[in-house]
Amino acid sequence: MLPQALVCAVTVLVVACPCAMGLATPTALMVGMGKAAEHHVLIKDATALERLRKVDVVVTDKTGTLTKANQQVDFTQADSLPYDVRETLKPHALEAMQTLQGHGVEVWMMSGDREDAARYWADKLGVAHYKAGCTPQDKEDLVRRLQAEGKRVAMIGDGINDAPALARADVGIAIGAGTDIAIDAADMVLIKSDLLDVAKAIRLSRGVMTNIKENLFWAFIYNAVGIPFAAGVFYTAFGWLLNPLIAAAAMSCSSVSVVTNALRLRFIKL
Repeated sequence: MLPQALVCAVTVLVVACPCAMGLATPTALMVGMGKAAEHHVLIKDATALERLRKVDVVVTDKTGTLTKANQQVDFTQADSLPYDVRETLKPHALEAMQTLQGHGVEVWMMSGDREDAARYWADKLGVAHYKAGCTPQDKEDLVRRLQAEGKRVAMIGDGINDAPALARADVGIAIGAGTDIAIDAADMVLIKSDLLDVAKAIRLSRGVMTNIKENLFWAFIYNAVGIPFAAGVFYTAFGWLLNPLIAAAAMSCSSVSVVTNALRLRFIKL
């Protein structure tokens, strides 16, 4: 019985090696971050990619994020001009707001403008929730309030005045053309300053988390099935004893399957 016991002990050690489980999460996150970079989204913190999946509210700055100054206007006369002349929507801003809300994400627009100006741009963007006359503290306070309601909040901004809210949010997203302080405070950076990339990042985050669950499932199933065989549970009744060489090969296949599954994220459509 001693030889069988030694074989079982060695086989259990081989089968129980947690390589596949250890690879399940970091491999998927690494591939996901690479995929995000291909779509011009720089993710500075891998855990931010995980948190992004649960975001149900996006708070966004207006000026410099959703709108840009009209270069054809003389800034000395800007105060006397209507809103749609002084500023214009940034490319894809309207489409981005529609896409986020279509995914069930609540959108809040924060602006330092007067009430009538903020309302004009909120209506133009199809955003139901907005606040005018906002200070940096107001933006951070809104993020705090939404979080206190149990919501997961992403903040999008580009300026120094957005930095406190970016740091407070569950996921801070900075515009690539924004200030260095905003970029430093954020977890993610939109390199092309395209707001559509926010929706892409959310879809990618959900895909990554699904992939991680798949990896953990198959790694767990491998151990759940393999360990009883390796321990000789079925030896007395059926004479089944797992060869250590076969266990090592199965362990390697398990790790390869996890890595291969993670690599499928390279082909996810965003």
